[in-house]
Amino acid sequence: MSQHAKGVLTASEILVLLRTGHSTAAMARWRTLHEAAVTAYVLAPEDEETARRYLTHRVVESYRAQSDYERFWSHHPTGR
Repeated sequence: MSQHAKGVLTASEILVLLRTGHSTAAMARWRTLHEAAVTAYVLAPEDEETARRYLTHRVVESYRAQSDYERFWSHHPTGR
């Protein structure tokens, strides 16, 4: 998902949460929106190589998180 799409989706979530009276949850989502904005701001003036490396890093982090999940789940009493 692009930074722009992530920002639009998160802003929509914030609006819904505020309209339904969930201000604490909206503040949590605002932090996510702020993170997306800062990331876009930092990457914007850089070259394509920096953006590619950022995206590649996200894939690596996702793989590591999945590996950790599978490793811990296998030790869970109801796990595999």
